[in-house]
Amino acid sequence: MNPATPGLRTKKGVCTTSSTLSEIHWTLVKKKIKIVKLNTDEESAIALKYGITSIPTMNVFVNGEVVKTIVGAKPKPAILKELESFIA
Repeated sequence: MNPATPGLRTKKGVCTTSSTLSEIHWTLVKKKIKIVKLNTDEESAIALKYGITSIPTMNVFVNGEVVKTIVGAKPKPAILKELESFIA
């Protein structure tokens, strides 16, 4: 996984959030935004590097830097609102 791309950091088994993100995936793909998952159990060094302590956590990267962090399960409209400035 390339942490320089926008992405989702989530733990295996978070089905509700994963399905919500699957629903918005195509909206984001049209805007050339990538969503990637990270199993924090298997990739604990990356989770530590980005300070991920709660699941689910979504980090938005621009030019390799975290510019927004969204923590907690949220419905599709709330996630899209949080990402509004990136998909406008």
